[in-house]
Amino acid sequence: MKSLISAIALTVIAFQPGVAMSNEFVTFGASDSGGTYGVIAAAVSKVANVSDGDLNVSVEATVGGGRGNVRLLSKERLTFGLATVADAVNGYRGTGAFEDSKAENLRTVMLGPDLPFHLMVRADSDISSPADLKGKRLVSASAGNALTFVPGGLSGYGLDKDSYTITQLSGAEAVETFRDGRVDAYANFNFMPSANLSDLATSIDIRILGFDPEKLAELIKSVEMFNESTIPAGTYPGQTDDINVPGIAVGIFTTDSVSDDVVYALTKAVMESNAEMKEMHSMAGTLTKERQGRMLKAGRIIPPLHPGALRYYKEIGLN
Repeated sequence: MKSLISAIALTVIAFQPGVAMSNEFVTFGASDSGGTYGVIAAAVSKVANVSDGDLNVSVEATVGGGRGNVRLLSKERLTFGLATVADAVNGYRGTGAFEDSKAENLRTVMLGPDLPFHLMVRADSDISSPADLKGKRLVSASAGNALTFVPGGLSGYGLDKDSYTITQLSGAEAVETFRDGRVDAYANFNFMPSANLSDLATSIDIRILGFDPEKLAELIKSVEMFNESTIPAGTYPGQTDDINVPGIAVGIFTTDSVSDDVVYALTKAVMESNAEMKEMHSMAGTLTKERQGRMLKAGRIIPPLHPGALRYYKEIGLN
């Protein structure tokens, strides 16, 4: 009987939310197409698995990118997942593509790279500002961009969806359509540098439209999925100046059912392995303490920050 009681007691302790479990198996949603999500997930998995032996992170090739990861997290079929802040916010609030599948259990762990607004025109175009896109033809490289992100960005200049026409194509097709002159502008929130856009800028002369500082500040204040982002000079051939635009951050998200210790362990492993992360991929290297400090200072963390992540940030003085 004493043995049975001891076994039950150990089982209860092992499954208490606040008690760390050695070498706990967790899943990490990337995407089905690999790409940048895939390399970030691989980098996170590598540093987490060799940290203190607390976690065994398995990268999952999920369907639907970040939006698919939010849906899987809401059903607790993933432990962690990559997604844009836009998809996470819409999931948490039950808006946009998530009107029928609200994910109130979603929690933020950390933010990483930005997807800056790439609004490109030909160098000889008479379009000099986003305001000049009224009545023009645009092309975008994903449904999320064409339906949500680009209209959201252009709303900063008073343009609604009826102010222009926008066509959604695949990444390569969108670039070719713009290169061939069949549209007036390429509009997409992209990781940078984009290989397709770098190739484009070597074949034709292009300009990237920036945002007026006041309009950018007002847009960020009014649309919570955006933050201030910069496409640094030299990112693309012929680009000589920094260009300030709205951006959408990509982050790591989890759910409120994941224990504080598991989230703390992953957060600590990533934050304290930045040099290794950066060696694996520049985008993985953006998951830094400084980045999280800016996130906390901005104060707009939606979905809410997971307590396990907050515990680590407080330990290193990021209040």
